[in-house]
Amino acid sequence: MVLLVHPQPPLLASGAAAPRIVLRDADGNRVDVFAGAAHHPVVLEFFTSTCANCRRQAPELCRLQEMFPAATVVGINAAREAATVVHAYALHHLAAGCPVKLLVDPAGTVSRNYQISVVPTVYVVDGNGKISAGGFGETTVAAAARLLRQLQGG
Repeated sequence: MVLLVHPQPPLLASGAAAPRIVLRDADGNRVDVFAGAAHHPVVLEFFTSTCANCRRQAPELCRLQEMFPAATVVGINAAREAATVVHAYALHHLAAGCPVKLLVDPAGTVSRNYQISVVPTVYVVDGNGKISAGGFGETTVAAAARLLRQLQGG
């Protein structure tokens, strides 16, 4: 008898301080995620351009940002892919005018700091810079929406 065990990847603990994120977007602009969020919640989705679940979730990120305009929704490429690949991903999978920023993590530093081992992985960070929750898989954007409602008192 063979028993296959698929351990759950580690996530940062709820209540832990979120590691700082300063990266460049696909156009080369420097983005300091938490400084730009100005004490509002932040949703972080770690993705790769080849991840089918990530591609399916991309339009949901746009809707999430539209539903919660005070929050900041950011996608972070976890595969060390080139900015041109991330730009092409945005063109193909995000609607025109979608306010979600996609960031390039060329050294993988941010992905390591957030313990990313599978994609998509989503974290919700509260307005005080603390991890509210983290998860992975296709249901994470819907779970992030529920948590944002709670954080906004609704």
